[in-house]
Amino acid sequence: MRLEINRNSQLKITKENNDFIILKDNKELVRGDIESVLAHCPEQAYITLSERCIYDCTFCSVPKLQGKIKTLKEAINIVEQAKKTGLMKAIAITSGVAKSPEDEIERRG
Repeated sequence: MRLEINRNSQLKITKENNDFIILKDNKELVRGDIESVLAHCPEQAYITLSERCIYDCTFCSVPKLQGKIKTLKEAINIVEQAKKTGLMKAIAITSGVAKSPEDEIERRG
């Protein structure tokens, strides 16, 4: 789960021993720990190659990012840095479609 800090939220977080607890109206909703992130996710090098997209899929935030298009060298560097930690168990690669599917294939080819 990924949460954004909002000072006006009805949710609050507290720590008890090694657990983090999310409260609403002082009632416990969930309890757990916070995992370290390698590259966007715990135990993963999760890479979005193109943070831009011409499609607007309901489930995806990439079109709203209008961010960077990573080079092959940048993607490899993310994986290498995650591997150095000794904690990496997976590599996940996704991509938006900045101009066209054909352009994405050509850029990655």
